Amino acid sequence: HTSSNGRSASQVGSINGAGQVVGSSARYNGTASAGQSAWLYSQGEMQFLGLTGPEYTYSNGYAYSIGGQLNEAGQVIGYTHRNTGTSSSGWSAWLYSEGATQQIGLTGAGYTNTGNGYAHSVAQRLNEAGQVIGYSTRYDGTASAGQAAWLYAGGLTQQIGLTGGDHTHAGNGSANSTAHMLNEAGQVIGSSARYNGTANAGQSAWLHSQGETRQIGLTGDGFTGSGGYAYSTARALNDAGQVTGYSASFAGGVGTGNVAWLYSDGATQRIGLTGAGYTNTITGRSSSQSQSINGAGQVIGSSERYTEGAGTGQAAWIYSQGVTQRIGLTGEGYEATGNINPGYASSTAYSINEAGQVVGSSKLFTPGAESQSVWIYSQGATRQIGLTGDSFVSVSGRSYSEVLSLNEAGQVIGYSRRDTGQVAWFFDDVSDQTYALEFSVSASHGSSYSNASYLGEDGLVLGSFDAYEDAVLLGRRAFAWTMEGGMQDLGLLVAGGLDADWASLANAYRGNASGQIIGTGRLVSNGDQGVFLLTPVPEPEGWAMLLAGLGLTAHVSARRRRQSNPVPSA
Repeated sequence: HTSSNGRSASQVGSINGAGQVVGSSARYNGTASAGQSAWLYSQGEMQFLGLTGPEYTYSNGYAYSIGGQLNEAGQVIGYTHRNTGTSSSGWSAWLYSEGATQQIGLTGAGYTNTGNGYAHSVAQRLNEAGQVIGYSTRYDGTASAGQAAWLYAGGLTQQIGLTGGDHTHAGNGSANSTAHMLNEAGQVIGSSARYNGTANAGQSAWLHSQGETRQIGLTGDGFTGSGGYAYSTARALNDAGQVTGYSASFAGGVGTGNVAWLYSDGATQRIGLTGAGYTNTITGRSSSQSQSINGAGQVIGSSERYTEGAGTGQAAWIYSQGVTQRIGLTGEGYEATGNINPGYASSTAYSINEAGQVVGSSKLFTPGAESQSVWIYSQGATRQIGLTGDSFVSVSGRSYSEVLSLNEAGQVIGYSRRDTGQVAWFFDDVSDQTYALEFSVSASHGSSYSNASYLGEDGLVLGSFDAYEDAVLLGRRAFAWTMEGGMQDLGLLVAGGLDADWASLANAYRGNASGQIIGTGRLVSNGDQGVFLLTPVPEPEGWAMLLAGLGLTAHVSARRRRQSNPVPSA
């Protein structure tokens, strides 16, 4: 994993509560690229993952594995490139568990091209029980016959999805199913292509539960177009088995939009904003789409807005306890004025937590520029969040903020742009305060850059910033931040400086409840990228950390802190 001229490159994926880390490293054959290895770092040891042997190694030594999701038990899913000597022959899916990697997915007859041996399986999602969903390419001899969705559970891979009848091409036998989401109970939602003989006839949504796949969504009159076309998609699934999605609607065979729905306890009900303001009074079009669902069955989504026969944007909403309510920023500044599309407004809901708090964005209309504000919906009210004021308005009058993540405490991270860069921020719902995560500013032109990559349930923020010494840019640096402790440059935590192999710690990506942090940094050798793991260890004068990176170790202690000043919310 080091070239003959000393080059190396690694990427980090995720970390679990036990401090196990999944990542990847480039492979080399002399100075030539030889693929990629996936690995699991656990208790100080590196375990390479993926399928190996002649079927997975080219004649020149090239091999390529991708590590995916990691669960709390240390199980990992991924897929490895297959080959036939010097050419690609697809991918094989695998599960790593208890020290062994096994191939999973649908294989053999019907899933292998009989002419060239090509087979393609990908693992997509893993739950805490070690169940996996994915897909495999189907073949009829040498001809592609679509794609099959599957569920791996209890040592067996089972095909799931809708098959036969309307879900199989009458001419060539093709069928296409995709699994979208897997919950902790082993239930799966997905979609299957529909056919009317040999013609495309849309898509059906389904739920696989307790060994059976059932079609869900809105069907029948009002949801079937000309030629038997019907389209439903399942968007999100909670651990109670409730599903939200949307179905295309029709009148006289002509499409009239989409209808959002919630499937619960065997029944499907319509949700979303309807009626005046949400229906085109000339064509009858009305369209709502759901986005996500929480454990309480609350759903977020969006609905198209209309003024008589003219489209005027979209409204964000939350469905809760039988009622759909509009949310987002409205009123002055959030509706277009003048001669161009007056009354136009657009809000989008991004995510919802278990308490029913929602974050999203709304278009802001300012003279000469279209901007974006971000918001949180909490306890029945929508509030603007993010960094505002003159310094976050460009010379053209534009302002732009974005939401990145929401935790269960109602804390939010995001960023706001300005002419001299970008500033990350943290919002706390309890105190109603926004903190600017700005740590270093150029002395010559006032430029600064910071970005938040991770928000923990304890309020820990991880990310990166550009470090300056007066007007000189030193490079990208990794940071950790909390309301109590303020900002910490992770590279400056090393007592006596970083290990001789490290030039800097550049990005912090993930953390866990034990305070461990993973990220990437720049190595001294050729400026290549390395992966680090920081682990807290006891130290008399306070807290300290152990830095580990692909065999490199150094003891780290807190050296510098700077408190970030809270910025009052708008």
